[in-house]
Amino acid sequence: MDINRPDGSKDTRYIRGLDMKESLTYAINVITEHWELHREQYERGLRK
Repeated sequence: MDINRPDGSKDTRYIRGLDMKESLTYAINVITEHWELHREQYERGLRK
């Protein structure tokens, strides 16, 4: 799973026990369920 930050930096984290398809499904579910939180955190990062 890649994490992109407002400053352009990126982190890659691996989710143990999941293949690529399962990892994508997991990431989509997390983003969908927590969209507002992710958006707020990203926008706060833009203001720094």
